[in-house]
Amino acid sequence: MCSSDLFKMRLRTFLKYCEDPSLLAERAAGSPLYFGFQPFCRECSLLNDFTWPEECNNLYADLGDEIYEWYLRHFGVLLIGPAGTVTPTHADLFGTHAWLAQLWGSKKFVFEPPDRHREPSTDDLPPNLQYEAVVHAGDLIVFPQGWRHNVTSLTASISLSFNFVNHTNYAAHLLEICRDLPAWMRRLDSPALRKALNITWKSDDFRTSRSDQRD
Repeated sequence: MCSSDLFKMRLRTFLKYCEDPSLLAERAAGSPLYFGFQPFCRECSLLNDFTWPEECNNLYADLGDEIYEWYLRHFGVLLIGPAGTVTPTHADLFGTHAWLAQLWGSKKFVFEPPDRHREPSTDDLPPNLQYEAVVHAGDLIVFPQGWRHNVTSLTASISLSFNFVNHTNYAAHLLEICRDLPAWMRRLDSPALRKALNITWKSDDFRTSRSDQRD
């Protein structure tokens, strides 16, 4: 769907569509509509409505309120869609792990190990091996950084998902940040976060020099 095809609807209407996609068949143009939003940075009290998985401790939670609010804005999402919604094969950004809690309906995950395309030795998994999992309401799935996956909604679905960084992947996370610094700095372009981190320089894809630089 291109930007000119975007339109607004009430959440109540969208939820009815998820149960019966024929209600908006013409507007969906043959592709299921999929809704993802990040409400937690706007209303932090929503975090009290669920318990963070103990196995998924998150370093960002220990870096101060401003940084944690910034993290919630970029790495926590509520996903809602009808049956047939497909997320193409991808690996999550910036070397993060992720967990997903299925709140309503069912989804099918297909995973590829990070070394799938490497030349296997006799002790390695076959390069074409995939792992499949189906999650239902009440299930939680955790997938580590680097694992490519695609996701298909088998029914109308509501999911809660967070990316996270802990002691097992912080090095990979930092490496991915260094590999794509311009994109990462655009994520940091917030006055409140800059003040919290004492950032005195700015970047336009690194074409702007440090603001505190002296001749």
